Amino acid sequence: MSWILTSNIRLSVGIVSGRRLLLFAAYHLISTRKNIVFMATDMSSALDKIPKKQPGLLIATPDLEDGGCGITVVNHAHQLQNNLCSILIIDPIRADMESAYRSKATGVIAEQEIFAEGNHQDDLIMTLARGKTYRSPLLRASIANQQTLSRNSAERNHLPYNLTARERDVAEMLIQGCNEKTAAEKLGIGYNTVRTHSRSLRRKLSVSNRNQLMLKLLACVPQEHKQAP
Repeated sequence: MSWILTSNIRLSVGIVSGRRLLLFAAYHLISTRKNIVFMATDMSSALDKIPKKQPGLLIATPDLEDGGCGITVVNHAHQLQNNLCSILIIDPIRADMESAYRSKATGVIAEQEIFAEGNHQDDLIMTLARGKTYRSPLLRASIANQQTLSRNSAERNHLPYNLTARERDVAEMLIQGCNEKTAAEKLGIGYNTVRTHSRSLRRKLSVSNRNQLMLKLLACVPQEHKQAP
């Protein structure tokens, strides 16, 4: 984050993130910390401080405490403050990646691009300085890939249309006989994330346990696409 706060953007900065280590680093390691007007770790605190502090730049990550989401904070912040400049920093494998991409944030950048070689940071700063919006090339590519996978998935099976792309990924792993731990390893996401998607699948398919979920999923898939565990 130091590349933002040590750039030529001289604005009062608000930071919203559930990552306390990130907030600690921002405050203690950044020489321009006097420009930081508030830090918040949860949504209610952030929405309370934004109209009071009126930051010129809002930096947020999606993950907040108490189940809050930085994407929602940014969208609300732009409704509260018309001249706000905001940056969302997001991991491209998140299920809400597309929501971040289509949010009201002035700039959206992938975490990997902050530390990777290239001109990603400079491109973001220059775009914002020109009064335009910035969307990370990596996120654009990830969303395009996700949409392709989702279309392919829809062609391969008859899973309900209201599942998200990541829920479909988890569902397909379960159909193939994977348990939640194996599904997490194959998809490259956390075990708790898979469990969350499994709970969402049970809710959307109106079942109460894993066995019922498996029966419902298998009933959705043509016989030629089913694989034995």
